[in-house]
Amino acid sequence: MRFSISRISLAFALLFLASCSSSSTTQYNIPFFTIPLSPASLTFFGTGAAFAQTFSASDPGYTGIITLTSTCSTLPVVSFSATSATGPNLSVTVTPLNAGNCVVTVHDNTGAQASANITVTTGSVGVGGRKQ
Repeated sequence: MRFSISRISLAFALLFLASCSSSSTTQYNIPFFTIPLSPASLTFFGTGAAFAQTFSASDPGYTGIITLTSTCSTLPVVSFSATSATGPNLSVTVTPLNAGNCVVTVHDNTGAQASANITVTTGSVGVGGRKQ
């Protein structure tokens, strides 16, 4: 039989143990968990639907809302087919719109998060690597 403890249960257990200490003060640093991303970064060599890629996040054991935020909307650099999903998985299609760089961050309401860099390059490359 497999036994698993959610991140929230683990955090409460550590806080309970910390409150049971003797008169000396003990500090516990509870780390935020990282959400695995696939791929870890996205690079596009053109714009439009023909260059779209799938981006996914997996937050095992989490059944709440996973949210995607980004710095990609200023130009905009890319568009996303969705910006949230019910865990444990989020899968979106990322479509490049304009050349540029931005960061996408995926997070849940327990503090777990991860970020990925996105790069969109446009134009053609000729002989010798020179842009035409």
